[in-house]
Order: sequence, then C-alpha cells, then structure tokens
Amino acid sequence: MSTKRFIILATSLTALVVSTFIAWYEGAQIYDNPWEWGNTALVSNYLNGYPITTEGQIVMLDHFIYAAKFQPLFPLLMVVSFLAFILVSVYPLVKRNRNAQLATTVVLASISFIVFFLLGNSPTPGFKLFTALFGFIGLLSMGILVSVVIKVKWNSLVSE
Repeated sequence: MSTKRFIILATSLTALVVSTFIAWYEGAQIYDNPWEWGNTALVSNYLNGYPITTEGQIVMLDHFIYAAKFQPLFPLLMVVSFLAFILVSVYPLVKRNRNAQLATTVVLASISFIVFFLLGNSPTPGFKLFTALFGFIGLLSMGILVSVVIKVKWNSLVSE
C-alpha cells in the first residue's frame, strides 16, 4: 500500500469515527423535542409501531437522522469520509479492470441519485444539504462514467 493511500485511508477513517461520535451526541437532542418524534424517529416508529410515546423507545439510529436534519455538519462529514474510505479501498481492486470501474461508477451514481430523489422534497436545511451533496456526487459519477466511455470509444477508433 502506498503512503499516500494509507494517509487518505487513515484520515478518512479517523474523520468517520470522530464525526460519528459527534453526530450521535448532537442527535441526542431528539430526546428534548418530542414533537419531532413522529417525523424524525423513523427507525423507532418502524420498530416500535407508530407513534412512539417515550424516550426509551428511541433507537440510536434516530440520533443520526435528527442530527442530519438539524445539525448537518458532522453527518455530512460522516458521508464524505465514508465515501472517501470506500473509494480509496476499492480503487486498487478496479484500477486495471475497465468493466469493474464502470460498474463501481454506475453503482455510486445510482445510489447517489436514489438518495437525491428520496431527500429532494425535504423542508429541513440539513436534508437540503444532503440533497445537494448526493446530487453533486451523482453528477460527478455520471461525468466520470461518460468520460471513461468516451475514452474507451476513442481508443478503439484510434487503434483501428
């Protein structure tokens, strides 16, 4: 493993862990806002049946949803550092296989656009930022995909 890749992996993993703990802490404010339980405690409502009525019914994953909706800095950092970690980890596996590169890019673009459309109508400022982030990632992935396809087509035309 190269030093550069190791530094990126270590930095992104550290950022992921730190931002996860901070987002979890910030999301604990959900306990102080019972009027948000119906719209924000999605996992708790699904597992315990709607509506939840006590703090004890709130699942830890709902901390992250609350933080993403109302204090999105660290949840955004979680997403970016997670993506950096995954992409840098996967790159050595796909760098010599054009089909694997295309498949990885299609998966990333698809997931990004799905999240983009799921969060697109949210009125909260945090989810609007997530919508913008995933829209940007999806467009960037599509741009990479198009450039790789054009490069492959161009190389096949030149070699003929």
